[in-house]
Amino acid sequence: MKEYLDYQGLFQNMPKKDLEWLLCKLRDYKIKRRSTLNIDKKISFGIELEFCDILLLYVEKRLKENERLKDWLSVYDKSCSYKADNYIIGGEVDTGILHDTKEEWETLREALTILKELKAHITDKNGLHVHIGSQILGSDKKNWFNFFKLWATYENIIYRFSYGEFLNPRPKIFQYAASMAEELKNDYKYFKKPSIPLSEVLFQIGDMKNNAVNFGHVHLISAVKKEGNTIEFRCPNGTLDPVIWQNNVNLFSKLLLYAKSTKFNDDIIDTRYKHNKKNYQIYSYNQIYLEQALELCDMIFDNNLDKIYFLRQYLKSFETTLRIDKLIKCKKFT
Repeated sequence: MKEYLDYQGLFQNMPKKDLEWLLCKLRDYKIKRRSTLNIDKKISFGIELEFCDILLLYVEKRLKENERLKDWLSVYDKSCSYKADNYIIGGEVDTGILHDTKEEWETLREALTILKELKAHITDKNGLHVHIGSQILGSDKKNWFNFFKLWATYENIIYRFSYGEFLNPRPKIFQYAASMAEELKNDYKYFKKPSIPLSEVLFQIGDMKNNAVNFGHVHLISAVKKEGNTIEFRCPNGTLDPVIWQNNVNLFSKLLLYAKSTKFNDDIIDTRYKHNKKNYQIYSYNQIYLEQALELCDMIFDNNLDKIYFLRQYLKSFETTLRIDKLIKCKKFT
């Protein structure tokens, strides 16, 4: 894979034979957990992981025993918890505020190891929510408009990527992380009126707590850091794989960073949206859209390692499925 790490140029413009060889290599390529993602340490994130089949009390006890995890929360979650003999089974682990450091990625790995040792399971009920500090977009209305356009245009790519080691979404994704491409497109009108401030725009959009992206935690206080001031990405399937956790954080961070970049390309994005807008049905997201995936990764990532990791999780085992009633695992890629 080294020759592709050193490749100079856009992946989407790669000669056909070179691209075919890259895809061939990706089929069996294993991605690994990285020490860091080289994201600015000022950018904060947090993760909520839902799990099933173990006592919440056991998880809480093990977290408290670990010095680095003692402030993490283990809480009841209505989507995957139930009570039996006054005990809560299943729940959610909420991390604290994290940053892209070697130490904090190691802490995340330790937490997942504990859940595996306790025999926690990821089922059709479980999701993984990634919170990214909204300070990354700040209070510039254009940054937020760019993000809306980016998501509305490439939602089909983002969803398939976020399914992690599965080929399809959890069955209740409509209930807890619904598609919002068309909804965001309809909200463009709020951005196009200079008289409407960003705070009013987000108010008009409202709390999207059951959509793929939730802006209900955003506080527009001049981009001052404030706990809970996050954009919440809700579409990923649950997973106990630390590589997929890391890959998800990388994608969502890079989407937001690109939205505020001076390199943001309205022409490419507008053209792509017009080309794809009739295909925004969530179950078509299970399919592979290679041209569009290459286009997105060339825009948002500034190095080939990020692009390769993104494509590996997006393409998975090059399989697709039409199943909607249960999760289907792909060939392991980590």
